[in-house]
Amino acid sequence: MRRVSNEQRKVRISNGRGSDKDRDMLCFEDFCIVAQKIKIGEVVPPKREWLPIAPDTMHKQCWDLLVMVFLIFTCFAVPYQLAFDMVPGHIMTPFNQFDLFVDILFMTDVMINFVTAYDHEGLYVKELSGIAVHYLRTWFFLDLAGS
Repeated sequence: MRRVSNEQRKVRISNGRGSDKDRDMLCFEDFCIVAQKIKIGEVVPPKREWLPIAPDTMHKQCWDLLVMVFLIFTCFAVPYQLAFDMVPGHIMTPFNQFDLFVDILFMTDVMINFVTAYDHEGLYVKELSGIAVHYLRTWFFLDLAGS
């Protein structure tokens, strides 16, 4: 890869041959200055906040898919267990252990929904208190009953 100096980059941009990428690129010397400032602590890279959780991230969508799969499983497993289960309730069978895991997963989903941003008129509401109030007014009691 060829190194482009500031003068060459300015000429390319002024001639109209440069792209937006050329305008946004740092030359090597500028990059070294920024790297040195980060190293000594003058410039702190921005931290990515993890709360509230954005609903359109890949991790949240995978979580929702996982919860949906277990919800479909529960729709079939609960009637089957009610109809054919002959084991007393106090004995922990592998199926009962798995059922406990699914219950914990659903309760975890309720907690995650308390910190997941929601869409209001095209914008995400990211204030945690607003998210909690909205969730309490909409899906909380249904989710709690299902957990």
